[in-house]
Amino acid sequence: MATKRFAAGAAAILALGLAACVDVGTGATGPAVVGDGGDPSLPDIAGANCIRQLSQTANRPVSQIRVARVEVGARGPVHYLEIDGAAAPWVCKTLPNGAVTDLYYSAEG
Repeated sequence: MATKRFAAGAAAILALGLAACVDVGTGATGPAVVGDGGDPSLPDIAGANCIRQLSQTANRPVSQIRVARVEVGARGPVHYLEIDGAAAPWVCKTLPNGAVTDLYYSAEG
């Protein structure tokens, strides 16, 4: 019975899109922007995945990357990331399960 409750709870967490900006191992936190039923007290797995992906893409340590805000839509969370020295935020789109689907720099040019 406990296994069923755990599985149901885990599925509910994934379905909510994990819409919170909390410490993701970088020491950085940001404001939670909750939409579509997200719970800001839950770990932001998608945000952590975005930070790791941007760290690899930009060849920068995760300590220089922060989640600035999160927007939650029907397709999943969109994280806006700030990186030290960048003029504009990076945009990281994820699926509700936290998998990164798109990562790009938002400045024109």
